[in-house]
Amino acid sequence: MPGTARLQKRKTRGTRRRANFDTMLGRAMLQAAAVIGFFALWEIGVRAGWISAFLVGSPAGIFSFAYKMILSGELLSDTWYTLFEAILGFIIGTIFGSLLGLALWYSVFVARLVEPFIVAINSVPKIALAPIVVLWFGTGLVSKVALSVSLTAIVALIAAYQAAKDADVDLQSLASELFGVNKLTGRGNLNVSLVASGSSPFGLASSLDGTASLTGHDGEIAGFNVEQLLKRLERRPLSGGGNFRSGSTPYDRLTIAVKFADGVATAEDIRVEGPAAHLTLTGTASVPSREYDMKGVASLNTPPGGAPGFELPFVVQGPWDDPLIFPDPESLIRRSPASAPLLDAVKDRKTRDAVKSVLERLTGGGPKPPAPDAAVAAPAAVGDGKTN
Repeated sequence: MPGTARLQKRKTRGTRRRANFDTMLGRAMLQAAAVIGFFALWEIGVRAGWISAFLVGSPAGIFSFAYKMILSGELLSDTWYTLFEAILGFIIGTIFGSLLGLALWYSVFVARLVEPFIVAINSVPKIALAPIVVLWFGTGLVSKVALSVSLTAIVALIAAYQAAKDADVDLQSLASELFGVNKLTGRGNLNVSLVASGSSPFGLASSLDGTASLTGHDGEIAGFNVEQLLKRLERRPLSGGGNFRSGSTPYDRLTIAVKFADGVATAEDIRVEGPAAHLTLTGTASVPSREYDMKGVASLNTPPGGAPGFELPFVVQGPWDDPLIFPDPESLIRRSPASAPLLDAVKDRKTRDAVKSVLERLTGGGPKPPAPDAAVAAPAAVGDGKTN
């Protein structure tokens, strides 16, 4: 219909007009028009008496005064001075806040201790500190920089602390997915630089070469309780290690550095630092066979200036899923006042032979006399028959 056609043409023209403004230039023109309209309404309101010129001024008066300051050079000087104070305060506040945030991430105990204070300080409007800053530092450069630092330091602290926390990964999920080990918990970071080649998973595992390092914090190693075992063996060295493979060992810091060669990881530095005990380990771990062969030393923490704590060498061997962890028996025997002299005596050859002789007499396990020859025994039996 003719009427419908004209209506559609009008709609198309209106759509084209609106579409012309949906470009970068069109949006810029609309934004400039909005700014000009705002200043125009402001100036009209001041001249008509709707807005108090004493309280907010007028655009014409502000632009006129700014033009005079530009001609005199005062505006540029004041702008540079203010910009220098703001940049200096921003740099100092950012560095100080970032370092403090990383320090809080490093010490979880301190972070939990000061977290309520940080939240309280962050909730205070920073501009409310301006009168206090002016009273403390005056109206010069120091006060302006201090106010700028107070505005940026707390923001940088929270950002750095949260970023460091988010960078950590869940070690339990990491160890389970990569190595099939489910005895490690906590959070940390893993750095890996490995190369491998092969046509099967076993071939890839057998050709692993490179390095890997792991840092963790605030976790546990399941399967043994080092503190409980060390305290028991310190009192009674020969009481046994029945609970050595039960419980868990908490740690504050965990550091692991290994080198891979042909699928065998050689531990260069493994340290576990806990609240009551710490461990160091060295040895190898085979990736294709998934087995440990490591030795370590566990010791109780001692206060500064105190005597060295009890140290226990131990061995870790067996599969990754369920390794055997057992203490060094010689070190336990030497810790026992009654058994240590016996160990030293048994190492002497004469004493060892004497003990062996006594044991053979008691058990009847000594060497038996040689059996008589069969040829000699037969005539003796015939002679005895004739006599009868």
